[in-house]
Amino acid sequence: MPSKPFVVVLFPAQFEIFLDVYADQFNLLKEKLDLRHAFNAEDVRRYMNSTVRPHAVIVADSFVTVPSYRDVLIRLVEYARAGGTVIYAGLLSSFSTHSALDAGFEHVWELPWRTGPYHRKTFSLNTSVRGIDTKLVSQKYSMKALLLTDVDLQHAVYLEPPSVRNVKNGPHGTVYETPAAFAPVGQGYFGYIGDVNQEAETTKLLLAMCLRPGSRAPSAPGTGMPPIVSSIPMSAADTPPPALPVHPPRRKVLLVSIQKQDWIDESYSQLYRGLMRNAYVTEVCNAIDAVAALSDPSPPGAVIVTDGAIMEASHSAVLQKLVEYTKNGGILVFGVNFSNFFPQNKAREFFQRWELPWDSGDYYRTTFALNHAGIPSPLSSAALVPSFSMKALHLKNVAPEHAVYYATTNSRVESLVFAPTKITAQQATQTPAAFAPVGEGFLGYVGDVNGEQGSIRLTIEMCGVRIQPGDMGTRHTMGSVTLGPGGNLIDRTTQSEEEVPLTAHHAGSTTSSSAAQATNRPREAEVRARAAVRDRVKQEKTAKADKLKEEGNEFFKQEKWAKAAEKYREAAVLAGPQPIYVSNLAAALLKMEEWEAAESAASRALLHDPRHLKSLYRRALARKARQKYMSAESDLYGVLALDEKNDAALKELSEVQRLIDIDEEIDELDDEEHSLLAEPLDVEVESDSEDASHTGNGTPCKFYNHDGCRYGSSCRFKHAPDLKSVRDELGRNVCLSWLVGECFFGDKCVYAHDKTYLPARGWWTDEERLQQLRENFEEIVHEDPMAVPEGILPEALRPLPWRYDLWVHPSAEEKAKALQPVSSASTAAVASGSRPSRNSQAGQSAQASTSRSGRGSSRSNRAHWASRGGQGGATRRQTGRTATYGGDYGEYDEDDADYWDIDAELEERSMYCGHTRADYEELLCQGIKPWDVLPGSIPFNDL
Repeated sequence: MPSKPFVVVLFPAQFEIFLDVYADQFNLLKEKLDLRHAFNAEDVRRYMNSTVRPHAVIVADSFVTVPSYRDVLIRLVEYARAGGTVIYAGLLSSFSTHSALDAGFEHVWELPWRTGPYHRKTFSLNTSVRGIDTKLVSQKYSMKALLLTDVDLQHAVYLEPPSVRNVKNGPHGTVYETPAAFAPVGQGYFGYIGDVNQEAETTKLLLAMCLRPGSRAPSAPGTGMPPIVSSIPMSAADTPPPALPVHPPRRKVLLVSIQKQDWIDESYSQLYRGLMRNAYVTEVCNAIDAVAALSDPSPPGAVIVTDGAIMEASHSAVLQKLVEYTKNGGILVFGVNFSNFFPQNKAREFFQRWELPWDSGDYYRTTFALNHAGIPSPLSSAALVPSFSMKALHLKNVAPEHAVYYATTNSRVESLVFAPTKITAQQATQTPAAFAPVGEGFLGYVGDVNGEQGSIRLTIEMCGVRIQPGDMGTRHTMGSVTLGPGGNLIDRTTQSEEEVPLTAHHAGSTTSSSAAQATNRPREAEVRARAAVRDRVKQEKTAKADKLKEEGNEFFKQEKWAKAAEKYREAAVLAGPQPIYVSNLAAALLKMEEWEAAESAASRALLHDPRHLKSLYRRALARKARQKYMSAESDLYGVLALDEKNDAALKELSEVQRLIDIDEEIDELDDEEHSLLAEPLDVEVESDSEDASHTGNGTPCKFYNHDGCRYGSSCRFKHAPDLKSVRDELGRNVCLSWLVGECFFGDKCVYAHDKTYLPARGWWTDEERLQQLRENFEEIVHEDPMAVPEGILPEALRPLPWRYDLWVHPSAEEKAKALQPVSSASTAAVASGSRPSRNSQAGQSAQASTSRSGRGSSRSNRAHWASRGGQGGATRRQTGRTATYGGDYGEYDEDDADYWDIDAELEERSMYCGHTRADYEELLCQGIKPWDVLPGSIPFNDL
């Protein structure tokens, strides 16, 4: 006997009513179907995120219109597009608002359907309907239903008699009103049954939709579970013999240190130790000895210039000798303290002596990685640190094949004072280290100013010296000093820095890995060109978005909330949901009492900046208005964790806790409070390229994602990104199943199976989060297992793109408010704690905020704050200090900069001889005594 089709019924919002009213219908369906039901949030997500795909899914109540189930709604649409059948039926038409259904039809399902009248009529079967076996349904029957309008004839299942039929012209012809519709969506179907009383004939119709001709359960392309790898160790026969060590002859290394500083030996002890253990080292500290050493009939194998003395006219003879030495076959390296005293305005002229176009670039700290296109020959990547942070004077106009390190696509300018900023496209082309052939020799440059271990290893490698693990040893440097009057040293502390071994150190290896690296990223030039275009477009979009934000601020000042929201939304959609844009949008939406959209906008801001105080506060206000008191309380604790004396948050916390104590139907804390994202997501700015918007027939183009599609925009297949893939730096779509688990299609997959051009960091590299999501899924499956193996879909592991957020599209109510005259009334409901009607809030989104504030028990947080003063921790503190952002977090932000505390700055300057800490440390790095310099007297850009 063939197995019954597997169908899932979802009803988590009104499950008690459903089980009471539809028990008979449920039993009838069980006779024909292998029916499973989900009446809680965990089970709903279990079935929608499972690799065991159902034949059809029946949405039997209004939960899909609730914002906290937004991720499930997206999964339903993707399931239908992959070939499944989704049917809205049961209690959905009775408990859903018209505006919520209309928004789902328009923005998520991308259908022209809209809700229409609600009445009882006798309807006749439309014989022109497609996708349903009309022999299985009644030809005519009476039902009381919520009708749909704007439905094409071939999608309308039942129609009113011709004498009363409501017909009008749509964009593609005549459209109709109908109580039941069934339309193709992608490779599957989407159905709607508006009957509110579930007549017997409706059960037949529901069954016919589930068993549409040719229907089948869509197959999962892969699993989010990684393939099982054998843990059995290789036998001795399988283990390759170790390579014999190669000991090249020691070479002579000359250090030219004409203006050597006292602290060089200490700071660069690892360089000296590594060289002395593996080479014959000579250091000269004056020009005469330098010229003599370079004129020796047996010249050194490598020369390191450790300072900028050769730039002075008095040492021109040394400079000339160095030029001749390099062109005649020597290796010359500018490093150690050279970049600290290198005059940037003379850089181009200086390098032209070696016939190189190099010029000085920017000066900042960031994290670098080895050149993916291959490091310059004959350097070996096995001897170098793959990635590390350093503060360096960069070079520009360096050919890609001569650059050793580049900033990565995820690098940020690192500062002790300022927030991290993304590397610009121009900075991405600059390098802190270069190595190029000159004549018969080589010229190297290492711009690091602090002697990081990575740059020390590079300097040694440029000299052609091979070192063994442990040769560099431990470095002991000054940690802090205590100075008395007049700058006299009173006390000092030292700190030790151990040698950090390379992850895969091939000691003595003389083979270059440049060729191997070149095969890893042979299209690096294309990557950088695309990045430059993206950065330019992003800057243009950001400039326009900032202008829109300013227009929104003006409307906000005039209390034109809808106009302000419109401008903020345009800015966020144009340039990506930067926290400043969506947080301002949340403020405007709060003024209009658009609670769900305000919560969505604030949550998006927190995904990208979990410490954004205003977004935390605004989300708390939205949640309070939605009667999600536990979640609002958690957000307010998050605000107080960052600013414990914030009066506005303390006042709201007191009110929220009062409401918690009197509410008989308290909501549980949202699952999103326990988000597993380890770090903020980067803001995604959508591409304007033809490929990014080329959807074709919906089937991904295998040629485009592998070796390139020659048809371009005329290709009938899809080049655009989707939820089953991740876009890489070449614009290809990398298979999500292969990336985080296992792809069932292998080499036949339409997506790329290649990580080479993916960013080094992404949500897919956060193994701790991925594993936790897998374990959560397996725990739910274990409680009610099926007869077949079940895994989690790869799509369930990725955070939803911002395009699917609720705030992206204005609601019907917001559009209506935009047409109303401006009122001076504001969000009194928020301020007064009034209780609007409760929306159905079963289940929580697993895709919202990354905020870690307020994690754990909200009750335990209460106890913590109570112990610090005030009942429930919410007593307003009379400290005389106003809240950091003023008394009203509902106001817009002028900019996204941190608000600087003047008192804190004055205190900082008093501790650092009148300088800021950053300037103080910079002066020390430059060898300048900060106590001898007037604050602001040195232009740091000239250093």
